[in-house]
Amino acid sequence: MNFDDLPSLNALRAFESVARHLSFTRAADELCVTQGAVSRQVKNLEEELGIQLFSRVPNRLGLTSDGENLYHSAHSAFKQIQHAKQAILEKHSKLNIIAAPTFATRWLSPRLYRFQERNPELQILLETTVKKRDFRYYSNFDAALTYGEPEGQEDLVVAPLFREALYPACSPKLLSSSRPLKRIEDLSSHTILHSSLDRTEWRAWAGMMGLEDFRSSGEQFFELEESSIQAAKVGSGICLVNIYFVQDEILSRNLVLPFPHIPALLLNSYCLVYQKSKSSAAPLKRFRDWIFMELAQFMGEER
Repeated sequence: MNFDDLPSLNALRAFESVARHLSFTRAADELCVTQGAVSRQVKNLEEELGIQLFSRVPNRLGLTSDGENLYHSAHSAFKQIQHAKQAILEKHSKLNIIAAPTFATRWLSPRLYRFQERNPELQILLETTVKKRDFRYYSNFDAALTYGEPEGQEDLVVAPLFREALYPACSPKLLSSSRPLKRIEDLSSHTILHSSLDRTEWRAWAGMMGLEDFRSSGEQFFELEESSIQAAKVGSGICLVNIYFVQDEILSRNLVLPFPHIPALLLNSYCLVYQKSKSSAAPLKRFRDWIFMELAQFMGEER
């Protein structure tokens, strides 16, 4: 389609404003030009079309039937352009993120204000979800912070952040309780707190430690790691914690590692994931650069 025969857009804009206000003076004020400039644009448009757009009578300005038709078409077109512009601006002024709950609560949220300070014009929407590996679930978001790499999608950028590094942790009052907690074998006299419903993490840890028949005096099961951490803090038992998520609790001694010298159980990585088709979007590029800058600083502090 060729648009070479369209009238001058400046002339159409001047006409639309005059027709909407039925006033050359108000149109000139709205467009920040002189009344004479508006009059010339409208006159040029009438000459180009070979029709009269306004009926001019003393003390009153009106539209001819041709003027009415052109006004409605021009007004509708300008509104559509305005709406399209607004949609583009809103799209590039929002960042929709979905994250694994514990990652969001313990790592991302306490740092996100620094990204907001660098990008005050961005509206950030952060949602959380339990562990899902199918990226189709995340396709409506700009970026996902997942536990483990998603499956079944080729059009993805997957950038690992850090691996989950699990250690047994508990309240310090368990160390001074009547039941000892000095050796791995002492776990059998304490309650084990699970952050999944299938004992996955503790089974993997016991396997790493060579404990073929790992038993405990009791068990509690939680869907989220955050819940097991909170239970451990009040002395309910011993949980496996990602060391990168509990630094504040370790420093304040709300949590302690009863066996600090054993190796960590290394499981899946937390990953930044986004669609290749969205990789050039400015908000996503800024978020990606920021999160890796934060990660480098965080890992430097950890070392």
